[in-house]
Amino acid sequence: MIIDFRVNPPYRGWLDIFFFRPRPAVEDPVRGNALARGREGMPSFDARSLELFVGEMEVMLTSSQYMGPDMTWAMPDHVQSVARAFPELALIISHACWPWTTQACGMAMMCPNVYLMPDFYLNIPDMLGARDYVDAANTWLSERMLYSSCYPTRPLGQSLREFHRLPIRDDVRPKLLGANAARLLGLNQG
Repeated sequence: MIIDFRVNPPYRGWLDIFFFRPRPAVEDPVRGNALARGREGMPSFDARSLELFVGEMEVMLTSSQYMGPDMTWAMPDHVQSVARAFPELALIISHACWPWTTQACGMAMMCPNVYLMPDFYLNIPDMLGARDYVDAANTWLSERMLYSSCYPTRPLGQSLREFHRLPIRDDVRPKLLGANAARLLGLNQG
């Protein structure tokens, strides 16, 4: 099984490191798409325009648009409309709709195809809204929350140390650190 995330649109230079680089062409179909359309001046969460990118995709990694023209681009309402329009498509939401943390956790609870990846909004000490992500991970989103360091914005070791200081239950921590992502991507954990 090939998990091939194609970046759409392709970026050059230092921005490339924020996104999955495409693998060389393979015979297996592309399984996922990493989409960051805010740099194009378009919201990532528009069901009509996403039809062009979805096709046979099983997983889409996309940003919650903190870099849009204003903070409304990060509102979970946009994610919810896409999640409902494409219920078979797993949506991984990097930045997890910050600063709309309570609403994002509620939306993810109602949309079983949404996975939140708060990255540094979870890992920075005393970050506004981080407690919402922790509470959700410890309860009803333990299977659909993913860890990310947000490297290179923050050093890998620093992010991981801060993550381990969070009051996340011991039985939940391994899920966030890899088990949830492996299950989502269909990777063998053995």
